[in-house]
Amino acid sequence: MKKNILIILFAILAYLNFINNTNASNNDVKFIVTAYYSPLPDQEQYSYSVYTKRQRTYEEEKRLQWEWIRGASWKKVFSWMLAAPKNYKFWTKIYLEWLGVGEVADRWWAIVNRWVRGHSYDRIDVWMWYWDEWLRRASFWWKREVKWKFLSNDNVVNLNYSQIPLVNFKYKNKIKKIYNKEIDIFTKKITKNNEYKKLQEVLKELWLYKWLIDWNNKKIIDTIYNFQLSEWIIKSMYSNWAWNYWPITRKALKNKYDAYKVRKNNERIRLANLEKKKEEEKLREKERIIKYKKIEELSFNMATSKIQLIWSPRFGEVSTSVRELQKTLKELWYFNYNDTAIYWNITKNSIIAYQIDRKIINTKNELWAWIIWPKTRKALKNDLKEQFLKEITKKENTITNI
Repeated sequence: MKKNILIILFAILAYLNFINNTNASNNDVKFIVTAYYSPLPDQEQYSYSVYTKRQRTYEEEKRLQWEWIRGASWKKVFSWMLAAPKNYKFWTKIYLEWLGVGEVADRWWAIVNRWVRGHSYDRIDVWMWYWDEWLRRASFWWKREVKWKFLSNDNVVNLNYSQIPLVNFKYKNKIKKIYNKEIDIFTKKITKNNEYKKLQEVLKELWLYKWLIDWNNKKIIDTIYNFQLSEWIIKSMYSNWAWNYWPITRKALKNKYDAYKVRKNNERIRLANLEKKKEEEKLREKERIIKYKKIEELSFNMATSKIQLIWSPRFGEVSTSVRELQKTLKELWYFNYNDTAIYWNITKNSIIAYQIDRKIINTKNELWAWIIWPKTRKALKNDLKEQFLKEITKKENTITNI
């Protein structure tokens, strides 16, 4: 009986430890960090399967890696995106040693907490980017124990992969062999069902074939005939080799398909670069906003400190408060004289001009004219803040441009 009670208590403690392991705490000192990327068609190489002893196809690679669409948060995937266990909130910022700051925007079944699947720490998966280069970087990274910490949401995501070397795959020649086998329909007579299917797929990509991919060679005879006519390979249905997939037709189709692949690849790269530029611009804009907020806060604090030194002086008063008032009016271009610390007619007229411009008073004969009362102090503070903001921003831009 006692043994059963101890087992139950141990299970309860283990469960409580699991549910308490959320992103509100920082008990773990490390993550198990893995990396993944998104494959695209016509890559030079894909990952190698130790089970089938061959390179994976594009479709297999998509299932294994990611199709470059959206994460579990429904946010479009982006470089610096992290896939985390289910108990980590979306948009949590995490600093990873060696890499930088990432943001949780994805989850999937294989990303688990510690003690599950034999991991000593919670697992984090880092989405890097797409194409061959990032397969090679992700393969080099593989799986590592990485120190980490949670950050506040105003931190900018900035994972740095440039330090991760590129793997040189040993199965490169094997990949080329498989690739050449796939396009063998252009160099020899077609005799097998899978070759007919490949030809249908190529013709469909070129918008020459509009029917189902069903391995049936009879459906492509008219397509080949129309292609021969459009490329001036034959003149009519009575020409020699009409309807036949002979060497000249194969060569013409290969040239057309190669040109199509180049255009498609260039468009893919253009769109990818455009997407990358958009992400970089978003990042720069975010950095600008954070920087502007800091400058705005600094300007507010400077204006507050200056206004605290000013109180409402009497006419004819000599004090440091009057000097600060004169300096403030000089900052705002309402006082173009030496700061004498005397509240005399020049200073009085300057503050009246300021109050009229800010619509605090309508005429100099009003009751509150030239009196530094709360409404005037508030206006001075706001204007000082804007003045400091312009000066600091201009200085920061000058330094950045240099």
